[in-house]
Amino acid sequence: MYRIIKCMYLFAACSTLFFTACDSDNPDDACSYNNQIVVLQNQLTADVDTFLQSVSYPEANTAVLYQSAQKSTQSVTEKLKLIKQFEGGTAFYIETQNYIKACQNTLLDEGTKIVELKAKLSLNYNQKDLMLINQYCNVFYAKIKAAAVKFDKAQLDFADKHHFEVITYSKND
Repeated sequence: MYRIIKCMYLFAACSTLFFTACDSDNPDDACSYNNQIVVLQNQLTADVDTFLQSVSYPEANTAVLYQSAQKSTQSVTEKLKLIKQFEGGTAFYIETQNYIKACQNTLLDEGTKIVELKAKLSLNYNQKDLMLINQYCNVFYAKIKAAAVKFDKAQLDFADKHHFEVITYSKND
């Protein structure tokens, strides 16, 4: 139960949608750049969270959701490359890349182990494997959360530098 709450927190904290309010009417300004980046971050976060949530549901096909999350990291990476970097937005862009890499690496490390253990549990349920899954999920969560915190800080610094406000709300608002 504790792990489910942590996973839900991951979704609420990392998948927070960011919208901006700023004074400029120029659609190619810092606000637009921010929103383009955040759309990608939210897409990836949702796919990673869906994979992580699937562990809690025996009927969920965790392996398929794992593949989907992996594809999402590739897709988001390609879309990010198409976004022209905003002058003065290098740190924000780099932290976005770091967030994507953290998701990708965590999927490869802990995600692979989670998928293997979930498949094993579906054949032969045992407490040891369940505890291992919970441990891997906790490590997974901690790595993604650390990357998300750095992303959020870079975004707030970018907003402060370019004089616009970041307004957050969770999916439940």
